[in-house]
Amino acid sequence: MSELVSVIMPVYNSEHHVTEAIRSVLSQTYKNFELIIINDNSTDKSEEIIRSFNDTRIKLENLQTNVGVAQALNLGINISTGKYLLRMDADDICLKNRFASQVQFMTLNPNIAVSSGEAIILENDKITNKILKPPRKHRDCLSTLVSGNSCIVHPATIMRRDVIFENNFYDPNFHHAEDYELWTRLISIYTFGNLAKKLIYYRRHAKNISFLQNDTQKTSTLKANKILLLKILSPYFTSSELDKLFEYMCCFKSLNASNNLDLKFLDNIWKKLPKDLKIICYRFFKVIIRKNIMFLYWNPKDQISWALLRIFIRYRLKHQIFQ
Repeated sequence: MSELVSVIMPVYNSEHHVTEAIRSVLSQTYKNFELIIINDNSTDKSEEIIRSFNDTRIKLENLQTNVGVAQALNLGINISTGKYLLRMDADDICLKNRFASQVQFMTLNPNIAVSSGEAIILENDKITNKILKPPRKHRDCLSTLVSGNSCIVHPATIMRRDVIFENNFYDPNFHHAEDYELWTRLISIYTFGNLAKKLIYYRRHAKNISFLQNDTQKTSTLKANKILLLKILSPYFTSSELDKLFEYMCCFKSLNASNNLDLKFLDNIWKKLPKDLKIICYRFFKVIIRKNIMFLYWNPKDQISWALLRIFIRYRLKHQIFQ
């Protein structure tokens, strides 16, 4: 018999897209699920639309105050009864085989606790040729998190419910980056892995959190990223070295590169890392050292800085530091 899965869908003023989102869930080839909809005190017609569906698998919870995505998700998780938790956003669309593919993947990979898959981008309600492709292997997922990016497509997530109930709920203190922060906590304990298969249509529009709350999201992501880096790097560096590294990181994440970047310091940091950590931290150091070196040191009118840049890159290629 197929396992019961719990689909968690927060809804806030989603009247324009929620019908399509719910229909895509109800039309899944995998039938053994409960759809838990948390209506986060919507002020539009979202509740009316949700109630128009006559399906016993839908469980609607109406909140009297707006609590935000993280707390709405936690409420849905607490209500859930399935073996697996699947995320769904009220403005996205599931492909028909999404649930079947993800449950099969988790069944065949019992070591994996958190997973997602590929997402086709919708822009202006039109399908594009843009596809979000998260890293497939655990080490690549960790490397992506270290670089400050999410390794999971959140609205296409599947998680083992027992893992989340081990005190691993979403933290509402990381505003609009609650998913990234959760991954940084879980990845040091559990295995991640993503399915190389298209699972959802992901809608991009002006009301996405990444557009409306971009600065807050960046601040929360940076805060969680620091905690993860401290956990990984603290055995190898002094506290003063870590403080300086975080200072550089803050500059680059906010696109305000420091004018006094110490290349020798970054070289020494890199040399101290063991080989396995170099692989994991590759993207992070690449952003700081290689990509932003152009912005910091290359002034076309300054032949000295141009020469420094060429020597710097040649040195790294010669010593294969980034391989």
